[in-house]
Amino acid sequence: VHESYETRTKCWSTLFAHMAGFAMISAGGDLQNAPFFSDQPATSWLAILVCIFFLIGIFSLSELLYARHRGSESKALFVEGSIEAEDDIICLAVSFMMVQSMRFTITGTLPSKLGLYHKQETETAQTEGLYVMGVLSAVMMVVAAMGMSRSRVKNLVVGTFSMGFAWAFLFATRSLFDSWSFLQSRKISPLTIEGRIVLAMTLSLFACMIIVILDRFEDNLHDDADDIHKALKNIITGLSILIGFTWEHTFDGCVEAISSLFSDPLAIKLFLTFLIVLIVVPAWRKYILAKVVHLEKARREQKEAMDGDSTGRPDGSSSEEESSTKLLC
Repeated sequence: VHESYETRTKCWSTLFAHMAGFAMISAGGDLQNAPFFSDQPATSWLAILVCIFFLIGIFSLSELLYARHRGSESKALFVEGSIEAEDDIICLAVSFMMVQSMRFTITGTLPSKLGLYHKQETETAQTEGLYVMGVLSAVMMVVAAMGMSRSRVKNLVVGTFSMGFAWAFLFATRSLFDSWSFLQSRKISPLTIEGRIVLAMTLSLFACMIIVILDRFEDNLHDDADDIHKALKNIITGLSILIGFTWEHTFDGCVEAISSLFSDPLAIKLFLTFLIVLIVVPAWRKYILAKVVHLEKARREQKEAMDGDSTGRPDGSSSEEESSTKLLC
């Protein structure tokens, strides 16, 4: 399959998966705030199970569609992209609802379906608990990545804990900023656009520093340390998701603020959303996603070449193309 076809497939599958994932977050939030599930923290956790079984039921039906699209490489790419999209939807919705229920457990008050409280006392009471949850999610993510055998269940567990780590650190840092006297004296809080930008920049700087340190550490590891490589890769993935969530939080606030200045805020919000998509998506697809697809393809070719060498070749050498692939990686 040509790289441009693979890039296009991954682009649209990722976009639609995230759209469906946040739509499921909204639906799950409505369910958690329903009379029975919002009565106490224990019942709010039951709402998560309901959503999990609902999504598994829907995605089980999609297996009938995938059975008709197996065979050629392009059809296999379609199935692979669809399964990854389904996994993203489950991980996004479940991880967010888990953090919501944990915040309910810590404070005794269930946040709104957007994850917002209306009292500063409630915001500041959850800081330490959410940071602990974030660290535990990162530990569980590493344990699952290193201990579980390769399967779709493993991908779901690792992805859910990875995104749970990101959500927990986002809301914990948000509550920390909400109680910081230095920001309060300057009337900067996560409820303001300035506060959201400061929050996003702070978490992005923190995540980038950790990623650079982990990347340098990984470069010094031996090639046979597969478990450590997997653990570091998943930690970096969790930090990357944290950066994405913080800036999504910022852009969402900016769109809300600008649209509130007009008589028809819904139409303006829709227009600004399409404007952001027209600016961000082409650049992401052309310069970031295309490079990721190219490097993944080169890594697959390198692995195939190494597997071929391990089985023994008549001439004991690799082709010039495989050598250049190894050099690229």
